[in-house]
Amino acid sequence: MTEQQRLVAYIQGEAAPSSAVFIEIQHVSDPAACLAKLVTIMQGVLSLPDELWDEDAAVQWELYLPTWFVTSMKQFSLTQIMATPGQWEYESWVATMCARQWEWWSSAVGPASLSITLDLLGLPYNGGPIFYAVKASCPMGYTVQATENF
Repeated sequence: MTEQQRLVAYIQGEAAPSSAVFIEIQHVSDPAACLAKLVTIMQGVLSLPDELWDEDAAVQWELYLPTWFVTSMKQFSLTQIMATPGQWEYESWVATMCARQWEWWSSAVGPASLSITLDLLGLPYNGGPIFYAVKASCPMGYTVQATENF
């Protein structure tokens, strides 16, 4: 099964077959809406043609990503980004996604939480882009914990 297929099919917190990162997001007011936004971001990423998997293609990535998500990064100056913990600069986010060493494996929604399992393809895996996607997708007030299983 491809990553794009798992994105919508593995929604019961299915365990990854090898090394993985389990991300638990708690205290979420609407976990289903938060997950839907995360899935929309990943669907955009996974629909990119192979020739755009290059950090120099950041402008073209905008055509595939949700506008609200791109704006969540591009609305800030570099000074504001540097002064805001957890804020990403758009081109850096794309470059890091191009070099990611993980795939989305599964997700699950609870009453006030959601979880995401990433299948690790190599190390270092740099999960920063997915953590930023959580920040952009979920209302503030959540807590997040990542458990690595190598």
